[in-house]
Amino acid sequence: MAPESGVFRVSLLEDVEQPAPVRAQLWAGETVLDTFQSAGPGTWAFAAVDLGGHAGKPCRLRLECERPFVVGVCELIQGNPKKPNVLVFLIDTLRQDHVGCYGYERETTPHIDQLREDAVLFTCLVPPSSWTRPSVASLLTGTYPATHGAHDAFDLVRENLPRLAFVLHGFGYETHGYVANPHCLPVWNLGSEFDVYTDVDSENWRQADDATLVEHFLEVLPTLAGRPWFAYLHAMGPHGPYEPPGGFESRFQPNAYSGTATEIARQKAVDRYDAEIAYTDAQFGRVIETLRRLGMYENTAIIVVSDHGEEFWEHGGTDHGKTLYEEQLRVPLIWKLPGGRLKGEQRDALLEMVDIAPTILDMVEAPPESRFQGRSFWPYIMGGEIAPAIGFASLELNKADLLAAKTTGEKYIRDRAAGASFWYDLAADPGEQHPLPVTPPWGEALACQVDRWEQRGRTGLHILVTREPGTSCEVRCQVEAEQVGAYGIFFPGERGNARHSGAGVVFEILLKDWERLGPAPVSPEGAADDSAHMIVEVPGDVPVSVSIARDGAIVGPEQVRVGSALTPMTLDGTLLNPGAIEATWADMQSAAPRQTFGVYVWYEAGAERIRRQDLDPEMLEALRGHGYLGD
Repeated sequence: MAPESGVFRVSLLEDVEQPAPVRAQLWAGETVLDTFQSAGPGTWAFAAVDLGGHAGKPCRLRLECERPFVVGVCELIQGNPKKPNVLVFLIDTLRQDHVGCYGYERETTPHIDQLREDAVLFTCLVPPSSWTRPSVASLLTGTYPATHGAHDAFDLVRENLPRLAFVLHGFGYETHGYVANPHCLPVWNLGSEFDVYTDVDSENWRQADDATLVEHFLEVLPTLAGRPWFAYLHAMGPHGPYEPPGGFESRFQPNAYSGTATEIARQKAVDRYDAEIAYTDAQFGRVIETLRRLGMYENTAIIVVSDHGEEFWEHGGTDHGKTLYEEQLRVPLIWKLPGGRLKGEQRDALLEMVDIAPTILDMVEAPPESRFQGRSFWPYIMGGEIAPAIGFASLELNKADLLAAKTTGEKYIRDRAAGASFWYDLAADPGEQHPLPVTPPWGEALACQVDRWEQRGRTGLHILVTREPGTSCEVRCQVEAEQVGAYGIFFPGERGNARHSGAGVVFEILLKDWERLGPAPVSPEGAADDSAHMIVEVPGDVPVSVSIARDGAIVGPEQVRVGSALTPMTLDGTLLNPGAIEATWADMQSAAPRQTFGVYVWYEAGAERIRRQDLDPEMLEALRGHGYLGD
C-alpha cells in the first residue's frame, strides 16, 4: 500500500555477459504511474516515483526481460527523511596550501571557499600515508594501515574490517560510491560494502574527467529522495599527469617563464596543478548547485577532504608516495554541518583520517562501531574540548620504509630502510629543511608512539596484557614453536624484557603505576592505554605453545581471551593453532577493557597480496603509471 507522502524507488542492472533490456511498469490500483527501463550493460538505471495522491492504494511493479538481471533498490518509503544526508567529496592529491580558504593567493577553489562560509574548517588533519590506497582504506574502514594491511602496491585491504558504508547501511542509509582512481576498486577489497559502487572509467585514469564522475552522481541524486544517503565521490583532477581540460589549461599560465630550468619546470607544473584544482572545484560547484536546486543542501553534511598532498621539489623530488614530509601529508578538511550550524568556525587541534568515520556516526546519531580505531571529534566540532593527540603515518612503497609521528608543532620521522631518525620543529621550520641536531625533550614521546604503532598489524602471535590502575604484578609469557622468528615488546619505561629461551621466547613484564616509576618517555595516549604488547613472528600453519603466569601462578580462564571469538582459556603450555585464532588489532582493541587486568592472545595473518602476474594488465599499467612499482 502506498504510504502518505510516499516514494517508490527502484534500480535495475542488465547482465553484463548476456545483456537484454529490462522494462518496468509501476501501478497504483488500476492506474499506470510510470514506465521505465534499464540503461544498458554495466550501468545502473535508477527511478523514483512520487506517490502523492495515491496513499492507501495497492502498488505493484511489473518487470519484463528475456535474460536474468539484477534488481537493486526496490522499495516503498515515506518521504522527507529526518536523518541528514552525508556527502564525502575527496579530491585526490590536493595540498592544503593550494586551497583558497587556507590562504592560497590564487583563485583555485572559489566553490570550496564558498562552502567554507557555511562550514567548519580544520587546519591539522593527518592522513595515514602519502598515497591513495592506504589513506582511502583508513577513511572508509576507520583503521590504520597496520590493521587494514594495504601498505604496498599489491596489498589488498584485509577482510572482516569495520566499514563505514556498511554501518550506515545498517542504520537506514543508502550508500553510493563513485570513483575514477584504480586504487579504490573492489579488486583491492574496497567498495563492495556500498549499495552501489561505480567505477567511472578508472581504466582511463590518465584522462580522468571529474565532470563525468559528477554526472554519474547527479543522474542518481534526484532518485535518492525519501531515504537518507551517504555518497563518496573520489575526484581525480589534481592527480598527475597535469592535463587540465579545455578552458582551464592556461588559467594560471603567465605570458612567459623566467629562471633556471628547474625553476621553470616547477612553475609550469604548479600552474597546471592549480588549473586541475580549479577544474575539479568547478565540478564540485555543480554538485552544490544541484543539492540546492533539489532542496537537499540544508539537510546534507558535506565533507571536503584529500587523501594526500604532492611534492614540487621541496625535498628534491616530485609527485607523492615517496616521503612523509608535510607537503605530502598536510591536507584540507572542510565540514559543512546539516542546517549550516557553526558556519565559519575553525578548529586547530590535530585530527587523523581514521577519526572521520566515527565522527560521521556520531553526527547522524548512529550506534558507534567499536572496532573503529579513530576517535570521534564530534564533541570538539560542537565546541567541546579535545585531548591533544599524536598523529601517525607510514609509507611502505617501492624502496621507501618510513614511519612518522607528529603533533601540531613537532614531528618525528623514522627511516627504517636507512636506519635513521629525524626530528623537526614545525613551528620554526614548517618546510622541514633543518632536522634538529639532537633529540629534543619531546622527541622520546613521538618515538615511543612510533614504536607503539609499529607493533600493531605485524604478522605473528600477539599477546596484549592490560593493567588495573593502582595494582602491581609480574607477568611471564612463554611462547614456543618449531619456527620462531623476530620478536618484540612494547612497554615503555623499562618495565619489560624479552629473550630467547630454548625453542621459543620468554617475556617478563612488571605491571606498575607510572608515578611509582618516575619520569618515563610516554605519550598522552600511552599513559591512558598502559598495556604491554608482545609479538612473536611464527608461521600461520605451525602450532604454538603458550604459557602465561601472574606472580608465579598460571592465569585463570576468566582473565584470558583468545582469538576474535574471545574464548576464555587457561594457557599452561597449551597448543594453539594460529589459523584458528586469527583476529586483527581492531578486533582486540574493541574487546580489551583498559581498566582491569586481562590477557588477550591472537594471531595476525599477513595482508593478502595479488601476484603481479595475476593482475589485469590495465591495472598493472595504472600502478606503473602512478609510479607505484618502482620500475
